[in-house]
Amino acid sequence: MSDTPGDHGLADLTDVPYEIKKWLFEYQIISGDIDRLNGELERIISTLRGSQIGQE
Repeated sequence: MSDTPGDHGLADLTDVPYEIKKWLFEYQIISGDIDRLNGELERIISTLRGSQIGQE
């Protein structure tokens, strides 16, 4: 456990080089965007399937 206050669920990155920290941060952002877009696509697909059922 870290001696610093804050979110203890996160890894201690004090000894990690800047470039790796930057890459990890960008990865988190991109992963969040992917999850958000997948959710939106699922919603759109279910809406389209629902409208197709009404046309049959």
